[in-house]
Amino acid sequence: MINNGSEIVCRRCEEDIPRNADRCPHCGASIRGVWGAVIAVAFGLLLLVGSLFEIGSLWPYALFGALAASGGGYLLWNRQQRIQAAGSKKA
Repeated sequence: MINNGSEIVCRRCEEDIPRNADRCPHCGASIRGVWGAVIAVAFGLLLLVGSLFEIGSLWPYALFGALAASGGGYLLWNRQQRIQAAGSKKA
């Protein structure tokens, strides 16, 4: 099947599924959403920016915010890479 970017491959059964599906129609596996990573990035940036006003005493919070934001950003980037890789395998 030619993939036009609207489908991804299920991790469990390796069947084609629509990109916007919540679950695989073949095996029922849950498709991980992006909201957890988006919330981690937003919370991390908020914590990082907020702690910059008192960086002398709040530097541990700035460090935690930077780690949370970069971790969430990595999860979003990794998801996009997997979608692109699945699309290029099917093309």
